[in-house]
Amino acid sequence: MHPIPTFGTSRLILRAMRSDDWPAYLALMTSDRAQFMGGPFLDAVAWGMFCSDHAQWDLFGCGALMIDYQATGACVGQVGINAGPLFPEWELGWFVYPEFEGKGYAHEAAAALLTWAKEVRRLPSLVSLSILRM
Repeated sequence: MHPIPTFGTSRLILRAMRSDDWPAYLALMTSDRAQFMGGPFLDAVAWGMFCSDHAQWDLFGCGALMIDYQATGACVGQVGINAGPLFPEWELGWFVYPEFEGKGYAHEAAAALLTWAKEVRRLPSLVSLSILRM
């Protein structure tokens, strides 16, 4: 079993998910903005995704981390490494809540988690996929 890490960058803290992260996660996953992640999703499906993001830490030694902006403590989004039967390869993914877009938070968080994946978890490789709707 791998502990859920907490670490930071110059502006961000990456931390374990908490139950109080659910309302903002639900709002995003049930919105039209979720179309780029395969949604929008029903509430029950979004809940399953939320739980899976956390449970992957125990099952596969990776999962999601919430991204907090250090200066205010605001949760700005999520970054994670997905694994398991639905993911044929280790996958690095992220999202930022709409009000925090355009500030480089996703890039900064993904780069930090990529470094962790290489140096601490020693993953052999990662992919990052996009879903485009035409």
